[in-house]
Amino acid sequence: MENNKKKAFLIGGISLALIAVLGITYAWLTQVLNGTKVNKITAGTLELVLDDEASNGIDLQNAIPQTDNQGLNNTAYTFRVINNGSINAKYSIYLEDEELESGLTRMSDTNIKFDLVKNSGSSNPRLLSTVVSNNKRVLDNNVVINGGSTNEYTLRLWIDQEATTEEVSGKAFAAKIKIEAIQTEESEVVPTTYFAFGDPTTSSTTDSTTLNKNVYAALDTEGNKGVCINRNGERHCFKTNNVEYEQQHVQQVFSDISCTVDSSVIDCYASDFYCHVTSNGNVGCRDHGTNEYCNVRSDGRVTCDM
Repeated sequence: MENNKKKAFLIGGISLALIAVLGITYAWLTQVLNGTKVNKITAGTLELVLDDEASNGIDLQNAIPQTDNQGLNNTAYTFRVINNGSINAKYSIYLEDEELESGLTRMSDTNIKFDLVKNSGSSNPRLLSTVVSNNKRVLDNNVVINGGSTNEYTLRLWIDQEATTEEVSGKAFAAKIKIEAIQTEESEVVPTTYFAFGDPTTSSTTDSTTLNKNVYAALDTEGNKGVCINRNGERHCFKTNNVEYEQQHVQQVFSDISCTVDSSVIDCYASDFYCHVTSNGNVGCRDHGTNEYCNVRSDGRVTCDM
C-alpha cells in the first residue's frame, strides 16, 4: 500500500528563539513565537492546513529556569491542523532546528522542557531529549485526522529547573514547527470493521456504540484483529502484530501518564484503563470502572471477560 500514498510537508510560519543572555547568574531567556501565517498542502481531495494565525504568539522576557508548574502557566503558542478535504489523512508534528545567529551555541535538548496539548487534553511536561527519534523531535506522531475535522494544539517551552548556569549560560535554541502528512489514494478501500465484547465475526455489529462497553475487540475485513477502548469520548484501537506502530500509538493515547517500557512489553496504567502491547504482537486493555477486559493474541485468539 505504500505506493498508494502521497506525502507532503507543512512548515509552520513561526520561529522559536530561546536565547540566553551572557553574564547573568542564571541564563535569562527570550522566547519569541510569532504566529502570522496559514500554510496549506493540497493533494487530490486532501487539503491540510497548519493555521497559527489566531495565536497571540509568545514573548517572554527575563525568564529563568522554571518548575513544571511555572512553565505550564506560561503563555502558550497555539495552532490548528485542519483537514478541509473529504478523506482522512495521517500526520506527524516535528520541532526542527533553525539556524542560530553567528556566534551563538545551541542549548541542549536535555535542558528544555515542553508541553504539547491537543484538543484541551491533559498536560504532560517532558524534556525535548525524550522525544527524539531518528534525529527528529517528534511532538505528535501518526495522528489520524478525518476529513472535515480540526485538531487544536497549545505548545509551551521553558528551561528546566534542573539546568545549571554552566549548561545554559550563553546558549540559544531556535526551532520551527513542521508537519509531515500522508494521504491515501481515493481508490484505496477502507476495510469494514466489526466489534464485539468477545470474538468478533463478520456477523457482529459494526456499530461499537451499541455494545455499551468501553473495551471490546475488533475485526476488519482484511482479517486484522485488535482491542478498542472508548476513552474520553474517543475510540482508540490497537491492532495485533503491528508492534512498532502500536507501541508508539498506545503511549500517545496515554500521554497523560508515564507508561512502563521494557524489551518485551509496554504497559500503560491509568486511572481509567490499563492497556499493553507486547513484542510478540499481543494487545489487551482493561476498563478499571467495570473491570471488563479484552485480550487479543497474535494468533487471533480473543478473550473478553470480567
